[in-house]
Amino acid sequence: MSKEVDFLETFFQTAIDKIVSNLSTMHDSKGHNRFASGVTAQEVGQPDALQVKEFVDKWIIQIYMPNYYAYIDEGVRGWKNEKKNTGKFQYKKNGKPIPMKVIRSFMMNREIVYHGYHGDKKKPKSKQTVNDRLNQLAWVIGRSIKKKGTEGVPFYSSVINDDFLKSFQTNFLNVYGEKILDELTFIFKAP
Repeated sequence: MSKEVDFLETFFQTAIDKIVSNLSTMHDSKGHNRFASGVTAQEVGQPDALQVKEFVDKWIIQIYMPNYYAYIDEGVRGWKNEKKNTGKFQYKKNGKPIPMKVIRSFMMNREIVYHGYHGDKKKPKSKQTVNDRLNQLAWVIGRSIKKKGTEGVPFYSSVINDDFLKSFQTNFLNVYGEKILDELTFIFKAP
């Protein structure tokens, strides 16, 4: 592994550590703690969450995030918009539904499971499975989000932003600027 890859891994691991820290100390605008089970923080902080791939002419940096991270980070504007948010996700009363796959992933990470029919007035249909009931629960959660919205908690965008990218550019050029200039001088040297 090259020195450049080591630098990239170290620099971006610092960002991941800040993201995980933000997830464990999230608060909404009223000061309520938004930290739930910690599963999202565990997923972001897992050992293979950061991958740096080196090619001849470039590096690719991948940071794993759960598929619902943007909804948490930016929030959702519901059609009644009862929650304070500025997110790009906006839902109208008769518009598109919240993605069910995202809600099911969220439910799985939060260990939201169906435990039976405690006090249900309707008895289950004979062919109704646990998966069917979880889909119904996901639909109810999605309907509530679509109606009320959710407040964004910028755990990711407060770390990976323009300032971070400028800092990355500066640090990378400080460490490898001379090497890059030497390579360019060699390439463009007149014969």
